[in-house]
Amino acid sequence: MPATDTQKNRNNIRVICRFRPQNGKEKKAGGADCVNYGEDDHSVAISGKGFGATMKMFTFDRVFNASSTQADVFETAAAPVVDEVFKGYNGTIFAYGQTSAGKTHTMQGPDLDDFHNRGLIPRIIDSVFTHLEEADASLEFSIKVSYVEIYMEKIRDLLDVSKANLPIHEDRTRGIFIGGVTEIHVGSPEEIVNVMKLGARNRIVASTNMNADSSRSHALFIVTLTQVHSESGSRKDSRLYLVDLAGSEKVGKTGAAGQTLEEAKMINKSLAALGNVINALTDRKTNHVPYRDSKLTRVLQESLGGNSLTTLIVCCSSSSFNAPETVSTLRFGERAKMIENKAKVNQERSVAEYKALLKAAHDEIARLKGKTGSSDSLPTENDEDLQAELEEVRQALENAREDLTVAKEELEAAKDRSALDSALDALNAVTGERDKLIDELEDALTQIEAFTMDRDDQLAEMEALRDEIAALRETAPPPTTVVCGTQTELRPADDSDSEYDSSDSDSSDSDSSDSAATDTTRSDTATTDAPNTDTTASMSPLRKTIAVIPGTDAAVQTEPWSDPRVAAAEAEATRLQSDLDTAQAELAGVTAELAEAKASHEADLARIEGEEAQRVKAEAATRNELEDARSQVTELQATVARLEAQQAAGELMETDEESEAESDSDDSEALQATIAQLEKANGALRSELADAQSSLTQARTTLESVRADRTRLEAEKHGLRWHLEKIKASYATRLSAVDAREKRATARLAEVQAELVQTRQASAAAAQVAEDATAALKAEERRLKGELATMGEDLRDRCDRVVRLEIQLCEAREQQESFLKGGGGSKALMRRVTFLERNLENISAVNTALTTQNSSLRYAAQVAERKLAARETRVERLETLGRESEARYRGLMKAKDDECARLRGVVDSMRKELEVHRAETAAGLSGGRERATSIGGHNIMRPIRGGSRFTARHFPQEISPPRVTTPGSTPAEMKALGQGPMHPVREDGPATPSAVPRVTSPLAAPSTPSPRAQTARTPSMTLDTMMAGDGEGDVTVAPVSARPAKSRKRSNLGNFFRQQTQGK
Repeated sequence: MPATDTQKNRNNIRVICRFRPQNGKEKKAGGADCVNYGEDDHSVAISGKGFGATMKMFTFDRVFNASSTQADVFETAAAPVVDEVFKGYNGTIFAYGQTSAGKTHTMQGPDLDDFHNRGLIPRIIDSVFTHLEEADASLEFSIKVSYVEIYMEKIRDLLDVSKANLPIHEDRTRGIFIGGVTEIHVGSPEEIVNVMKLGARNRIVASTNMNADSSRSHALFIVTLTQVHSESGSRKDSRLYLVDLAGSEKVGKTGAAGQTLEEAKMINKSLAALGNVINALTDRKTNHVPYRDSKLTRVLQESLGGNSLTTLIVCCSSSSFNAPETVSTLRFGERAKMIENKAKVNQERSVAEYKALLKAAHDEIARLKGKTGSSDSLPTENDEDLQAELEEVRQALENAREDLTVAKEELEAAKDRSALDSALDALNAVTGERDKLIDELEDALTQIEAFTMDRDDQLAEMEALRDEIAALRETAPPPTTVVCGTQTELRPADDSDSEYDSSDSDSSDSDSSDSAATDTTRSDTATTDAPNTDTTASMSPLRKTIAVIPGTDAAVQTEPWSDPRVAAAEAEATRLQSDLDTAQAELAGVTAELAEAKASHEADLARIEGEEAQRVKAEAATRNELEDARSQVTELQATVARLEAQQAAGELMETDEESEAESDSDDSEALQATIAQLEKANGALRSELADAQSSLTQARTTLESVRADRTRLEAEKHGLRWHLEKIKASYATRLSAVDAREKRATARLAEVQAELVQTRQASAAAAQVAEDATAALKAEERRLKGELATMGEDLRDRCDRVVRLEIQLCEAREQQESFLKGGGGSKALMRRVTFLERNLENISAVNTALTTQNSSLRYAAQVAERKLAARETRVERLETLGRESEARYRGLMKAKDDECARLRGVVDSMRKELEVHRAETAAGLSGGRERATSIGGHNIMRPIRGGSRFTARHFPQEISPPRVTTPGSTPAEMKALGQGPMHPVREDGPATPSAVPRVTSPLAAPSTPSPRAQTARTPSMTLDTMMAGDGEGDVTVAPVSARPAKSRKRSNLGNFFRQQTQGK
């Protein structure tokens, strides 16, 4: 099959037909199987009431019978689309059919947690992440999803039900998109399934006679895949639309009434608009396609005849009860099969790829220049001089750009960074204006080359015209003189006369052709003036640019700066201004050279007009010579007539005048000789005319070939210009992407700097707390030491008193004994002894008390010493922890500084890349940052490296997954939320039914009392969650910040110091 046919079949909408078996209601209504499947799995025939004896035959890309599985449908309908999405194409899969035909069953399945009966969307999610695991490690992916429904001709966000009427926008880069829709960045299949569950709970359904859970809206699940090659920088963006259309309804069968009836009307209206679009696309006579008649067709505009690879799944019932609706659905699929899309790879090439394409374009232009021939010596020398001057200017600007980069790096280290950045931005603007000046100079050089090529074409045409004029002059017949007449050979003379007349007419035709060629030359001359006019017009924006640049430099120079490095930058700007003046002078030289080229062109035009006037004079002389030749032929005819009359008279007098016969015979011989000479002259004249005609024909052929070559070269030139414009547009798109990346990097740098300030503040507070604790411990230590010294002195005093009392007691006893031995026994002495004994007892009691107190004081001193040692140990431990925390803080600060340095490098590289882009393209466009919405929190893009492994995959049905519970959930809702294979397996092994933790999900909405719930609680957390223990085996889901590791380190350090403070 040829490549064009293959591409055509690739772009055509693929139509897959799927039948479901009869349900109980259809069997009760007397329905029978009315479908006959073809053996090739591509055709189907419908029989039933109203069709007569014949059967309606339909052919599709694939037909699935009622016993087909979800896996079979996925492999045929969805797997090829996923493969093409990873190649950079947009893809669309949507299901169409009557109500209760199995569309939602095909797209989502009966239950998202039913592993074996999953629909196309869950299987596509698994296939996407399988492709990510198999992708090259040099590719970096990001995935974001959105989920909307079109209900009553209003687009409703299923992830944020407060957005009930979203608008549809269109631009050149993104195409058609839904404005303000919630887009969630995801990094695993489970997160996507959680999003699907949230959207499915918010979708509007109702019960009808034909379907207990009938969808009352069209649901669109949109997956946006972005892949960036880390080495080359090329980028591919693709979108995958997964559409579950609401089914067409026949009110007599569904029994719709009230609000359900209004919904059925809007559903049928939007499906009718979809049918009108398909009819317009398949009708060659229709020029207008009514995409704007419905929100559905407007959103799917790219999928129907646009930039997308589309697969349509028509879902039908196999029962004769619904045979008319089945035939209508199959006819819809047949019409849709004839639609031809225009899918293309959504790729942004890298700078290296663009340079390769530009080099190929330059090579092609050089090849075309070589084919058209070399130009004159003077323009070639001028072009070479101009090219050399342009290279000098470019080299000077490159040196200036390097110097500016160095100055920028130095200025960024200054304290007043914002002011210096503004100065550098102004200098970058000056550099950008000079880059535009270089581009415009290159455009002027290109126009000069085009002018040279046009003048070469003119000179070639003039040379051809000169050759034609010379050929006409050479082939003009000389005047012929006929002296004598003849009596015989009259007819050859007449024949030669007629041939001469015909050649004369050919010469007149050639004359008219020469006049036409002259007019063509004049028109070409007028056309040649166009490049010169374009060159003059292109000089006006150059002059405007030159007028703007000094003002910009002056604005930069007049701003007051105090930093000497800023003064150096100003000096550099002054030097650049001088370079700009030099460039302006060179531009003036180029303008003068263009003026000289225009004057030369006008001189050539005047010379061409003079040569044309000479050619007109030569043509007039040639016409005069032809008129003379005609008069000579007329005279020759008269002579021949006269000779014929003389011959007749000679025949009458032949018998009477025999003497004159000899003289007549002599005259006849002379006449025959004259006729022979005339015939010879006529033959030479005919040969000359034939040569002239052949030369003229050859000249005309050469002229036509030259004109054809010129036309072809003009077409190729226009094609190359169109390709160059396309490359410039691509450059502009890439430039906008680079601007967006630079803004994101700048924002990230600001966030990192804010985190750095917070970290410094937290560290300073922790250091202050440590210092306060150390001071308090030292004060307590000093107080305890003072109390211990006081208690020791008191104890020593009391010991001395006890010793003195004991000595006195011993002396008193000795005195008593000596007195008793001496024989004294007075009553006074006895009283003295009794007093002393009581005093001794008191002193003994006091001694005992002092001994007890001394023991207690010693014990207290020991306790105090132990407490002091414990406090010293604690102080040492706190000091060690303080040093460790300081080391960790320094490590964190170093990591922050490294991150800041890396981000600065990224910003610098992006700015350099931006400068390169601005130097390579004339028009710089800035792209806006894509608005990323979130669900009640931060929605951060998480790049996924190709080849990454996703361990949390779907698990078999027999393994119980974690149960997701929400406050107020019913058992049925708990089963719907947490009993499926779409949840992650715990890393510590498969969970058993008795040890399954309960998971509180932020995406879990409260139970809906009725299937027509129009609102749901907006979630307050993001999908980026972490597991945190909550006691009793429960697991709650808490949000994770953009930098969880460092945040946890900071919080742990703060908790430690708070605990130490409370312990004190």
